Amino acid sequence: MDAPERTMFIKIVRPHRVAPIVRTHEQFAAAGLPVPRVLASRGDGLLVLELVRGVPAGSRITDIADDPRFVASLAALTGRIATVPMTQQARADAMDHADWHRRTLTTALPGDAEEIDRLYDAIGRRSIGWAAGQKQVVHGDLHLEQVFVDEDEPWRISGLLDIDTAGWGHPVRDIGAVVAHLVVTGLWHRSRGDAERGAAAERLADAVARDWVARNPQEAERIGPAIGAQLLAHAGGQATTGSANGIATAEQLLAATRAALAEPAPSLPSGSGRPRSAPRV
Repeated sequence: MDAPERTMFIKIVRPHRVAPIVRTHEQFAAAGLPVPRVLASRGDGLLVLELVRGVPAGSRITDIADDPRFVASLAALTGRIATVPMTQQARADAMDHADWHRRTLTTALPGDAEEIDRLYDAIGRRSIGWAAGQKQVVHGDLHLEQVFVDEDEPWRISGLLDIDTAGWGHPVRDIGAVVAHLVVTGLWHRSRGDAERGAAAERLADAVARDWVARNPQEAERIGPAIGAQLLAHAGGQATTGSANGIATAEQLLAATRAALAEPAPSLPSGSGRPRSAPRV
């Protein structure tokens, strides 16, 4: 909403979610995270948020793809999120709903059902015991359209959005989501004929995954399943469109999942098709 004084964002949620969202914003801000302030809220589900500084990181993909300072800033961001004193669980993600996503994808791509089952079975085997493992506070839906960066120094993170999903979860969850979204973004840019941005997204996905493995060598085996579960969820979203582009993109995401499960950082295939969940840049 553009007002004479400032630009604000209106958020409409279920009434019972208003107070928890306000509290989450206060907790993140108190921990030093650059989230928007809640300017006003009402019990009927209305929240008014301030405009965060900067631009979406995804819009500066070519500037940050090869800048290790951005990867370090992202790692620092997730580390700071882990310090937020929250008690609730993060919203369920692609791994939590793996059975549903598997059924959706095999129904949409019956010819690939055997491979889809193999991939999900591999993720399941490699994630046994995660529920009892170490957890920390995570964003819950992290990707580069949720992260804002300084316009003049795009490696510097200036804002963080949509923290409604935050809570306790597996430490690798946010990085898996970021990497998978970058894979989808890379395919989308390539489908638009923008090979430069497509390649930049792929390089950044590799850099983020490798950085997480280097920082967390004791949990390096978790990065593949975390990325793979997110990629398969994106594939289901594409395949259920029924379009030729959607099916082609889903097939490419299956290939990316195979690569993610085969090595710590994914080798990303190029291809065509506009991912439905990709950001509009």
